[in-house]
Amino acid sequence: MSVISNCGNLGLPLSLFAFGQEGLDLALVYTMISLLLLSSVGVYVASRGRSGSWESRLSVVKAPVVWVAVLAMLVNFSGRDVPEFVGKPIELVGSGALPVMLLILGIQLSHLSLAESKRAIAAATFLRLAAAPVLAVALAAFLGMQGVARQVGILQASMPAAVTAMILAAEFDASPRFAAGAVFASTLLSLVSLTGLLVWLW
Repeated sequence: MSVISNCGNLGLPLSLFAFGQEGLDLALVYTMISLLLLSSVGVYVASRGRSGSWESRLSVVKAPVVWVAVLAMLVNFSGRDVPEFVGKPIELVGSGALPVMLLILGIQLSHLSLAESKRAIAAATFLRLAAAPVLAVALAAFLGMQGVARQVGILQASMPAAVTAMILAAEFDASPRFAAGAVFASTLLSLVSLTGLLVWLW
């Protein structure tokens, strides 16, 4: 929960707001890499708790995001437009993804016991909102990043926990209630942490 940030639904609009089109373009690159990691390494780690090594690898192969990314790159490189009868249903399904994820989040939160999970949730929230930005600043300095690339990289790394990580936890029964609590707490507290971070980055 502390590794994957909400760099898509929250990070992209914030990057556009703070750093304009250039910031959005750089944030999209970060988001795509993050999604590929989530759909490969993330799926493997989430499934490993309940399955053997072979079953976990098979889960990665069956993850749809990896195949969709490959297909999207092939279509992009071909220079052809996606037919409307194919693109329209995909667009409609995509627009419903976020409401469904939030519904699952709410269901998991309704069963959350703070008495049992508050320390773990606090630790995950601290790592996501405090430790991750410090690590991002240090890594940006080490890599010699400057300008908008540095700002966007730090901002994207400082987002709260991603709802998609909670979906993986629910899919593979890997402590989904704790994951939902970490998403909720980190998102709520990010109102303060991200405001301060944006002021500092500007």
